[in-house]
Amino acid sequence: MGRWLTARLLLAISLDGIGDAARAALPATLCRRLGLTPRLLQLSPGAGSMATPVLSGAGPVWCLLSPSDVLELTQQSPATNLLDLWRALSMNITELLPLKSELVAWDIVPAEHGGQIYIVRRTVLDTAVNTVRAAGLEPDRIGVAGNEAVDFRRLLVARLRRKAMTALTFTAALWLGIILPPGLWAGYLNWDTGRIEAILAQQAAAVHETADMRARIAFLAEEQRTGGLLLSQPARTPLLDLIAGLLPDDAVLVELSLQKDAVRLRGRAADAGALLAHIRAHPRFTDARFATPIIPTPDGKAELFTIVSGAPR
Repeated sequence: MGRWLTARLLLAISLDGIGDAARAALPATLCRRLGLTPRLLQLSPGAGSMATPVLSGAGPVWCLLSPSDVLELTQQSPATNLLDLWRALSMNITELLPLKSELVAWDIVPAEHGGQIYIVRRTVLDTAVNTVRAAGLEPDRIGVAGNEAVDFRRLLVARLRRKAMTALTFTAALWLGIILPPGLWAGYLNWDTGRIEAILAQQAAAVHETADMRARIAFLAEEQRTGGLLLSQPARTPLLDLIAGLLPDDAVLVELSLQKDAVRLRGRAADAGALLAHIRAHPRFTDARFATPIIPTPDGKAELFTIVSGAPR
């Protein structure tokens, strides 16, 4: 068997197997709607007329010749599949034909312990095709009644081309209707997820920027508060000189506290009351007073005082 014949046989087996598998896997109702269920058409002897009415539908037309028009031969062979059986029997089939090979058509199908060769005259085959076409139909298979596996048009190039285009169309429709929409939806979700992630990244950057700005504002506010407090206080050196000039020789200043609007003096003096009167008399001090009661020292020679006054003007 040549390479071209082998290729056609492999293509025929594949296409027929796809159709048989689809009919076996899908529900019968769906098969009829998809045009996969075959319409069997019984022909009368000689194939000049139809013995059964034409069935409605869109499925392929399988013509069944009368057994009286077909010669059946049985040959022993160890091959178990159709491809090996064809290789084993087709080499010597010309010796088995009752007529010249150009006058007959044949088909080989597996059988128990070998294969069965079905032979029909090409005139009968052509008559069957013309009879079916006269009814407005196109035969997909032409076999024999009693064995639907027989197909005398199995290796017909036009049939293989038509079935290949049907398979490609069905595959494209399946891909466009079932596989492509989820793929497009997944692609859209992927794109939309990336877009949302980009927006969230921008918002996160804005949040971080806002947080940094708030931290800077809080820091600057604290700096302004402390810096403003320092700026609002009187100058330390002139104030120290002023207070040192007011203190008598017997007074000792232990602590000087400068606040925004007040000055606190803590120390000891021989006469704390006289010191307070002296501070009140100075025009730059306002509202001078004792913050705590006067406490005499243990030796009775001095008094401990804490004087608070308004900030010097």
